[in-house]
Parts: sequence; C-alpha cells; structure tokens
Amino acid sequence: MIHITNYSIQKYSDKFSSYEYGNEVSFNDFQHYLNYQYGFKKVDVRKTLWKRFIEIIKISCKSVYKII
Repeated sequence: MIHITNYSIQKYSDKFSSYEYGNEVSFNDFQHYLNYQYGFKKVDVRKTLWKRFIEIIKISCKSVYKII
C-alpha cells in the first residue's frame, strides 16, 4: 500500500493519511525529515535529489514510450 504510483489503491487503506495528509510529503517536510531522522543536513532535496528524480522519470518514460 505504500508504493508511490499506487495512490488510487492507497486511498482505500485504513492507514491512508495516517502519517501525512493524502500520503504526500512536501519538499520542505522531506528535507526536515532527512535532517532530523538521519542527519543528512548536507543533502539539499531541491538541488540534489530533484535532479535525480527527473532523471529517473525520464528513464522510466523512455523505457515504455513505444508501449504507451
């Protein structure tokens, strides 16, 4: 029930929105979580991870573009 692409399935779980509203976390909240829980203060979510997110999305789309 926690996979990011299964939002349409997650909403039927009893635990939906039990940790964050709509099972979605803002960049600021995610940054705070990393800083607090793991001490990743040197990792800037917007500058570092966002670029990787975009790369992963591009690769994912390219892998199925002929099918869809």
